[in-house]
Amino acid sequence: MDQQNTQDVVTTQHLFAIRMNWLKWLMRPIRAIWRFIVFLARYFWSICVIAWQGMKQAWSLNYCLMGALGGAAATLLIMLGGYLAAITHIYTFNLIGNILAVLPIAWTFGEISAMIKHKQETGQDPSLKEHQFGNGIRVLKYIIIYVVVLVVLGGVQILLDLAGLIPGVGASAAGIVLLPNVISSMIMILTLILLYYALLVLPAHLLYFEADDIEIPLPPMMKKAKAEPDAEGEEETETPEDAPEVKPAGAYKRMLQAHLEVTRSYFTILRSDTKWLRYILILIPVCVLGLIISIPLLLLVGSALGLSLCIGLNVGVRAITLLDPLSLVLPGGNPFILLAFGAPLSMKIGGFFFTLSLAPILGAAYSLFWSNAANSFYLLYQEKRD
Repeated sequence: MDQQNTQDVVTTQHLFAIRMNWLKWLMRPIRAIWRFIVFLARYFWSICVIAWQGMKQAWSLNYCLMGALGGAAATLLIMLGGYLAAITHIYTFNLIGNILAVLPIAWTFGEISAMIKHKQETGQDPSLKEHQFGNGIRVLKYIIIYVVVLVVLGGVQILLDLAGLIPGVGASAAGIVLLPNVISSMIMILTLILLYYALLVLPAHLLYFEADDIEIPLPPMMKKAKAEPDAEGEEETETPEDAPEVKPAGAYKRMLQAHLEVTRSYFTILRSDTKWLRYILILIPVCVLGLIISIPLLLLVGSALGLSLCIGLNVGVRAITLLDPLSLVLPGGNPFILLAFGAPLSMKIGGFFFTLSLAPILGAAYSLFWSNAANSFYLLYQEKRD
């Protein structure tokens, strides 16, 4: 009897185990999802650590000065684009100004990266007098090719779209130019991707990768003017007769070859260890931390602008009312949008001088932001570098 009860208990347990076996299969996808979530959290946390280290290194006067110079030039280009868009009603100037603003930021990243490398090698922060400028110009020579492609393709699309306004043939022309516009837009999207990675990778990459320096070919008129003697009577330097003449086609070919060589080299780095994804995700902590450390300067600049506007309004300077004070501090705004609504010539001229005055102020306000970004991108490039 006891043996029979024991067998019944064992059988019941076996049946219960078989009945509950589905939980074992259910836990497999749950554990896989949990491990994937943990992996993503650790992956993103490692990127946040790099951004945090970059923020701690950003508190340097020399880095901030470079950030202020590049930020002021970028702000000037963005605001000039908004100003021209407002007074001409051609809002493509906004896009052109934003694209051209990449150039001074690229120069800033290049010079700050060179300063960071000097500090790592010598243990001392280089002064501006001792700093050897040049890496920013090298970065510009590579970046400018992407910028020129974007501006040219954007201009071509505008001209093709204007064909749709021709009386009588506008509808037909709009249908004809659809295909070239789509192809041009695809090339622009790919160029923007290349520009994004070049802006983040090249400032540090060109310090370690030995590449031929790009020489932008000059037109014959500029070469002749450059070779002429100056007003002090210095003799003109003569070129040897046996010196090979550099043809423009050959110069452009060498420039493109050097550019392709550098592009292949940093794309090799992007493919290793999913660096391409890390350069996308790092924007989140870099922007958040950069804005946090820029809050004191932004509050100071915003308060100063608000006080100036209030004083100006109280004394009757009505031209200041044409500006949108909030868009002067926040990125992406067009402070001259009200100039598009029938403003007189004097106010349009005043808006131009406002642009020249406000650009260095806003550039200084975002100096810590650009310093933080340059340090973070440099540290990310150095991560697991061979």
